[in-house]
Amino acid sequence: MVRNVLARGVLGALTLYKTLVSPLFTGSCRYLPSCSDYMSEAVERHGAAAGTVLGLRRLARCQPLGGRGHDPVPVSDPWRALVSRRPQ
Repeated sequence: MVRNVLARGVLGALTLYKTLVSPLFTGSCRYLPSCSDYMSEAVERHGAAAGTVLGLRRLARCQPLGGRGHDPVPVSDPWRALVSRRPQ
């Protein structure tokens, strides 16, 4: 139950962001799906904690020296995906 409440809170905050802030930055996304869509999908798929961590890691990669292109949410265990992407 707590997981659902937390996930709904995170998804509500993302909805507000998409409605109020995101339209001001149209066309500036480096990845597909956009970071807010990525985090929404990650929270729905993996819960509030893991989804938020995955989304924040995606935001950290969104910078001029970062990558671009298609970057889907991991389907399997999100914690394994987080560990396997650490820089060596």
